[in-house]
Amino acid sequence: MVSTPTLRRRFAVLGVSVKRYAEIVRFRLAHAFLHAVPGTTWSDVVERFGYADQSHFVRAYRRLAGVSPTRWESAERVIDRRMGIEEAPPTRSPDSVL
Repeated sequence: MVSTPTLRRRFAVLGVSVKRYAEIVRFRLAHAFLHAVPGTTWSDVVERFGYADQSHFVRAYRRLAGVSPTRWESAERVIDRRMGIEEAPPTRSPDSVL
């Protein structure tokens, strides 16, 4: 077990607070769940990951992803690739033949 001050010092080295780290981890899990499980709704995510309500989840999504959840598919799912959830689509070389 680690004391609270020790935990804070260790996270300070990373440049992030314990609370911010927990927020990022929860968001990544919620985002992955929302888009990996067919038929999942925002309400499911809110309940499963402990957000107060849907607007709380949307605010966290915008703050951490830079866009609203409804725009996650735009720009070829850039958010997922940045978070390591989905690999980038293969790129074709100019020489490739269809």
